[in-house]
Amino acid sequence: MAELSPFLLAAAIAFLAFAVRGFTGFGSALVMTPLLALVFEPRLAVVATALLGLVVGAGIARQARADVDWAVLRRVALVLAPSIVVGAALLASVEQGFLRRVLGLVVVGFGLRMLLQLRAGARFRRRWSPRVGYVAGVLSGLLGGAFGTGGPPLVVYLENQLETRGQLRATLLMSLLVLDVIRVVSYVAGGLIERDALVTSLAMLPGAILGAVAGSRMHLRVGERLFRLSLGLFLLLAGSLLVIG
Repeated sequence: MAELSPFLLAAAIAFLAFAVRGFTGFGSALVMTPLLALVFEPRLAVVATALLGLVVGAGIARQARADVDWAVLRRVALVLAPSIVVGAALLASVEQGFLRRVLGLVVVGFGLRMLLQLRAGARFRRRWSPRVGYVAGVLSGLLGGAFGTGGPPLVVYLENQLETRGQLRATLLMSLLVLDVIRVVSYVAGGLIERDALVTSLAMLPGAILGAVAGSRMHLRVGERLFRLSLGLFLLLAGSLLVIG
């Protein structure tokens, strides 16, 4: 029975992580990867997170596909795909701890900005140029390739572009699905999908599915303001996690 406890703990972590993703549209990797790394070795945690993100994330995104803003998604995906492929190689030449902390501070700043705008009642702002979408896609690809956490830049950009929580969540889900597909293909090409990662992912799958269902139902019960408040708070958490590593 003692041998089962790590997998039960991993399933509970997966439930929490995908409840967050089902509700907000992102965040499963930010929750799951560091917690799993306390139970298993870090590389296994990263690979298992990517596998679950692909399988369970595809299910959530499929249910939400009717609300996706495809024009905005194409803009982001155009640069997201190549940037995640080259992300690890590009970041290998710089001090990753410093870059991660800088990006974390930027994410914290945007989280605070979102919360202050909500307090001021300015829900819909002047939209940024489409060029900002390309920057967000590149940053997400680099973060996804290096740390497995590419969501925050996408949240910042899409929150500015999309007016309803349904559009925002659905487009986030589909954007991260693109990122997860590329990550898993990269891991397969690199020979990182080993038996232990597959077994761990299968053990976590029931918890991840239940968490995704719970988070999706929770999303349907909240209003626009509370949803965006949740995004702002989670951006603060995500940025803080990047800063502290």
